Amino acid sequence: MAEEQEAVVQENTEQPPVAQEASQDVDAMVRAAVDKEVAGLKANNQALKEEKKKFQDRAKIIDDLGGEEGIKQFQEMQVRLSEDEDTKLFLSGDRDKYNQRITNRVREDAEARITAIQVELDASNERASLAEDQYRNQQVALSIREATGKAGVNPRLSKAVEGQIVGDVFFDKKQNEVFVRDPNDPDSIRYGREGKPMTVIELVDMMREDQPELFLSSTGASAVGGSSSSRLLPGAVSKMSMSEYVKARKEGRV
Repeated sequence: MAEEQEAVVQENTEQPPVAQEASQDVDAMVRAAVDKEVAGLKANNQALKEEKKKFQDRAKIIDDLGGEEGIKQFQEMQVRLSEDEDTKLFLSGDRDKYNQRITNRVREDAEARITAIQVELDASNERASLAEDQYRNQQVALSIREATGKAGVNPRLSKAVEGQIVGDVFFDKKQNEVFVRDPNDPDSIRYGREGKPMTVIELVDMMREDQPELFLSSTGASAVGGSSSSRLLPGAVSKMSMSEYVKARKEGRV
């Protein structure tokens, strides 16, 4: 009796083959589902890492560009480049046309700069020429004014004398000096006594004979009211220039 009961218990505890196979299938399905979920989580985690990396790279680019303002400037630059004919031509791949366009632009810019430089150079040369003319005229005027004073021209009539001889006096830029013009050859220097270039004082003094009214009255001994006391001492004559000596003789002081 006891043996029969034990046999019954063994029969009840043992599962049939069909039940065991069903249990194994369930376990496999569970494991597969778990593995799938784990794989999905791993994939999601990798995707999140990649998104994080992209975000970090994008943030670095934004920071390198200077923030929102830098991005705005970059976008504006992109718009300009998209509208730029040179960029379009370059991106089209037509290198010959692109190189020709750039070459023409460089040539035009160079020609414009050369023109601007030439204009400035011409203006500078004109200013220099005007300044040179002013200097020459100034030297001529000073030499005439000095000559009229030394020759004894009446100060009130000095302008009349200057007006008569200003065309006969010129400034030679090669020798940087004032000379009297040769009446027979206006481009040459007029020579006076002893074969030396005539001075402006000599030129003024030559007017004394024809236009004595332009000069101050003589104060020499031969002049009215003059006296011998105004005559020069012999030693003073050796220090006089030729024009001063001529003037002194005409005034009777020698």
